[in-house]
Amino acid sequence: MLRKSNNSFGKAFLSKKRFVLKEKFKKESGEVGEEVVNIGSDKEITILELARLVKELIKSDSKIVFEELPKDDPLRRKPDISKAKKLLDWEPKVSLEEGLRRMIGWFEEKEK
Repeated sequence: MLRKSNNSFGKAFLSKKRFVLKEKFKKESGEVGEEVVNIGSDKEITILELARLVKELIKSDSKIVFEELPKDDPLRRKPDISKAKKLLDWEPKVSLEEGLRRMIGWFEEKEK
């Protein structure tokens, strides 16, 4: 289900693996200390594009349903990962599509 809008709002995504890395860096990196470092993708995609991509990858004929956006929903979410690149020598290595393929494969294996 998608929220109604002009479909131009975008999001960036963070995989579970990246979250684990983020927590590891938070605990182990004395160099970064208390500095806030965004870990995630700097590639933005609209929710409509994401829905279409997921439908394609899982070969679904589901309908995409639109609903009203909440008033306080940010229209754009794209982390600035420049600190991660500079302080941690880190950048995303898995594309959103590849991450989705891996996740779908994991669920398919789990259902067997």
